[in-house]
Amino acid sequence: MQFPDLRSIGQPSAEEDAVLEYFLTTDAVRLVEENEIFLILGRKGSGKTALVKHFTKEHGKNPYRRPLNLRGYPWTLHSDLADNQVGEMEAYVASWRYLIAAQAASACLEAKFNNTIDAEQKLRSFFNSNYGAPSVDVDKVFSPAKIIIEKAVIQPKIAGNELGSIELRKVKPGFGQQIDAVATEIIRLVGETMRYRGQNHIELHFDELDVGLEKFDRNRELLISGLILAIQSFRGFGKKSDQIVRPFVYLRQDLWDYLAFSDKNKISRGPALVLNWNSASLLEMVNIRLNRIANLSWSDLIDDRLMRGTQQKWDHIISRTLDRPRDVISYINIILSQKKDRELLSNEDISSARSEYTTYFKEELDDEIKAHWPHWEDAINTLRDIGYITFTRTQFDEAYDRQRSKENKVEDGAGALSRLFEYSVVSYLRPRRGGGSDWVWKYKDRTANFDARAERFRAHLGIVEFANLREERRPG
Repeated sequence: MQFPDLRSIGQPSAEEDAVLEYFLTTDAVRLVEENEIFLILGRKGSGKTALVKHFTKEHGKNPYRRPLNLRGYPWTLHSDLADNQVGEMEAYVASWRYLIAAQAASACLEAKFNNTIDAEQKLRSFFNSNYGAPSVDVDKVFSPAKIIIEKAVIQPKIAGNELGSIELRKVKPGFGQQIDAVATEIIRLVGETMRYRGQNHIELHFDELDVGLEKFDRNRELLISGLILAIQSFRGFGKKSDQIVRPFVYLRQDLWDYLAFSDKNKISRGPALVLNWNSASLLEMVNIRLNRIANLSWSDLIDDRLMRGTQQKWDHIISRTLDRPRDVISYINIILSQKKDRELLSNEDISSARSEYTTYFKEELDDEIKAHWPHWEDAINTLRDIGYITFTRTQFDEAYDRQRSKENKVEDGAGALSRLFEYSVVSYLRPRRGGGSDWVWKYKDRTANFDARAERFRAHLGIVEFANLREERRPG
């Protein structure tokens, strides 16, 4: 077979790709559809935004699905709306509940329906008075100087007292109670309207919380924690199938790991899902793309020679990824873009793409790690100093002391190795009971913890060319 005129299997980023043309339905789709989860976790490039597009671009079964992209969201403006009468971790729950209520109402009012009831008319009046339209974009919810509350429209009360307006530019005592009371009233009216229409539920999909995040500071941590707790509050105590307003949040795994609040473990073990891929599911994803683009499969593109040793070409590619769709798509696209002849993909074609791929891989790690560890480049320089893929703790400690910059707050090799393990830049060797040993990778097992007693480590193959690493010399 002659190699086809194929230069790409699609964009690695769901934001730029026609991902719905070759979407691979996974268990995550069912769990979201059945409202079993509300928190979808995954590393950058694991398919979170593809899921959002799947649920919100094709409304089909439910026209009340709304993507809430927080790219460019006014985090600084929102940070001024802390409720100082509750604990620090709950400071933003009330304001997020109002934002969710406003987006649910917007989704409800944007959908066309012939007849209206009093509840819908009140919602329209409230939004026209405060936002000049019957709906508001997510980044404009807190743009007015105040929220005006007209008695004839909505009547939230606190301890029997009616509200007149709520200041958003100079938060006063009682702000949290007041904004939450308005949110509760909006949700009540949304519920009445949806039941009258005979509609099941509204879905709100929060995505892109990490875009532009250069430093994950305490304030952003509190804001994201507040959003998750606010979403949790909407689930209530009734049946999941009866929940009218269903917010979902798609969050990077490293940000979730960084958060600390009382309900975190309960959420992790309950309504949260980590997006996991493996070699088989990634190959299925690639084959779906190839089939739609060129009516081919991966096996149609490669010759039958094994890579070094007895390694299949596919395994060679996968071993240099973090089991993420974006990594695999990027690697294959580089291979295809460099292809010059019409022969099937050879070992040389696969190997020659590594140089460009490793730069991509390092940049992806930068996006995840720098927000938490700005000077992590010192660790890469440490690996480069060592020069080998596998190394000992002593080698790393000595090299890290040489490479660590004064500004780097991770002061010793043990701390650096622990962080590198958390991001799967390195693994450690763990002895097996009964003999033998295994390399422990965090991306393969999210429950794995760093072993402070480990003595032997291995760098991820994705950074080999970038850090100029080579296989360890064996005595012979």
